[in-house]
Amino acid sequence: MLFYSFRMNAPRLTWTDHHACSCWQLVRDAYHAPAAESPLTEPLARLRAAFAEEHVAAEVFLDHVVPLSFSTANQRELAERALVKTIGRAETGMRLNRFHGLVIDIMAAADKAVPPHAKPSPGFLQQQWNQRGDGLLACIVNFSEPGILADEADIVRIDPDLPIVGRGYLPYNLVCIADVPGDVSAELPEVVRLAWLIALLNLDLPRYAEQVRLNPLMTVVALAMLPLALQASRLLELGGGDEATIRQAIASWLPIEDDRDRKTETLLQWWDVYQSTRPHFAAGLSALDQLLA
Repeated sequence: MLFYSFRMNAPRLTWTDHHACSCWQLVRDAYHAPAAESPLTEPLARLRAAFAEEHVAAEVFLDHVVPLSFSTANQRELAERALVKTIGRAETGMRLNRFHGLVIDIMAAADKAVPPHAKPSPGFLQQQWNQRGDGLLACIVNFSEPGILADEADIVRIDPDLPIVGRGYLPYNLVCIADVPGDVSAELPEVVRLAWLIALLNLDLPRYAEQVRLNPLMTVVALAMLPLALQASRLLELGGGDEATIRQAIASWLPIEDDRDRKTETLLQWWDVYQSTRPHFAAGLSALDQLLA
């Protein structure tokens, strides 16, 4: 029987299907490499040009527009809110009309690619979460520290036929994840992927985020939390938690395009030290940030 040394208040999860958010998650994942003959190819090319010409950071804009689409139905308002979050209100006005037009065109194209997805009853992933989720999160807390989890989160279920990567949006306490009918890998259960994404959502708090100065916050926290989630999976006998499984998870779950091999080896080195010293998690993030630099 597994003993949890820390008490945990499980986050309150709201499961939902959200068409616009699903569309923008598809756009987010297709931005760098849209599928051949995709209706998104042409509008995404115009979006890339707009980012370059208007000096708007693409990754920052996309990381805001996806979760903002969850709460913003008006497309002009969506473009404005995403721009303000990315470049500030003073710089938004002169760019708003162009990006509003792009948001309309991209949403129209994505709408053709994203089928309606609504399940009145819990699907496979939600059923697995109801059985295993609290145990996984309790283990993650045990490997890190009390208070590391967000109080609540929205889980957007996305059609599993879409080529999307599950992603957590830290400032918005929102996770987008494919509503799969079953596990793709026995070593990497989807419920563990979801636990990993949920465990990231509080790591934009200052006590954690201020420790990451040399690399993008999402890169560092996603890597750091990964072995903790996989170790939780191993202890609950859901999947593997060894070095090979960590490598497999990085390849499958993390869209790292640059220097993947070095980052993987660095994480494995960090994890060995973390297990033996068990520092405060913020200090662990600082150490990993420095190792990755």
